[in-house]
Amino acid sequence: MIDGGCTKRNSIYNCVNCTNLCTGAKYLPYWQEMLTKQRELLDKLLITYAGEGISNYRDFKEYKQSAFLLRCYENIVKSIESGVSV
Repeated sequence: MIDGGCTKRNSIYNCVNCTNLCTGAKYLPYWQEMLTKQRELLDKLLITYAGEGISNYRDFKEYKQSAFLLRCYENIVKSIESGVSV
């Protein structure tokens, strides 16, 4: 955000694989917020799948992407909290 809003974020490009990734301790609250929101998104997907009686969702693109981002955000938060650079 140093140079203004992000112009690179879209459906195939996200903060996790950005070359300008900011992972210092002062950014931890932002990563925690993204982690929380990603958890909520994945939970909503699972609720929707269950409501529709869908049990074979693990190969769905939207599920894979959401689960992947959740794991990435978890790893970044853990790294920042432990003082390890990402």
